[in-house]
Amino acid sequence: RCLGTIRQDVNISIIEGARNEIKGFQDLNSIPKVIEYEVERQLKLIKENKKINEEVRKAEPSLTTSFLRPMPGSARLYPETDIPPVKITKERLAKIKLPKLIIEKEIEFEKKYNLSKELVKELINDELFEVFVEKYKNIEPRLIAQIMISVPKDIKTRLQLDISKIRDEHFTIIFENLNNNKINKEAAAELLVEVCKGKKIDISKFEGISEDKMEKEIKEIVNKKPGLSIGAYMGLIMAKYRGKVEGRKIIEILKKLM
Repeated sequence: RCLGTIRQDVNISIIEGARNEIKGFQDLNSIPKVIEYEVERQLKLIKENKKINEEVRKAEPSLTTSFLRPMPGSARLYPETDIPPVKITKERLAKIKLPKLIIEKEIEFEKKYNLSKELVKELINDELFEVFVEKYKNIEPRLIAQIMISVPKDIKTRLQLDISKIRDEHFTIIFENLNNNKINKEAAAELLVEVCKGKKIDISKFEGISEDKMEKEIKEIVNKKPGLSIGAYMGLIMAKYRGKVEGRKIIEILKKLM
């Protein structure tokens, strides 16, 4: 066999010594000398009353050996050779804080922000969500979560639009205006639809109208088309003011007028 194809190991142990496995030699003729030098090394350690550990050692060009790693245990598990052993004391154990289980984090997240389990699973590792919650105090965390997760999913399913066009900066613009009451939550959804269609965010298109003006215009619609159901009036009003008024507010005014 030519050099480089040999895959032999030599295991050496002597009385009062320890079994050492030697690797790394390619010339079979070197085996006797490798054994001789290893025996000499262990005899010297015994004479000096030094402990001899079971090790895997490497055969050097000089046919002496050098340490590679500790011998594996019965389970064939190798100790970490690049990091020194660390002694685990009671004091050290007391300082160790184990990370929470993901299920524990989800339960805390659900209670803290009043979110559904489905939203929690989507947001548990999203650091941006908590940044938005902390920054925009006037918006309920649940609404922030819905705009970030539920609304884009609905846009994709219902309108078959590419929601990958939605970026973090789009959410920032929407939440900034929502927090300052310049737009309402319906406008947030409409703005994300615009983004998915490749358009730039234009807040001015969805700025809300005053309650007095809204009531006046709803009253005009009711007078022009008397006898319709609340649902029918809702359809007419939402078609005209989509994203500018909240459906809940429209229903309140319609009930008052009818």
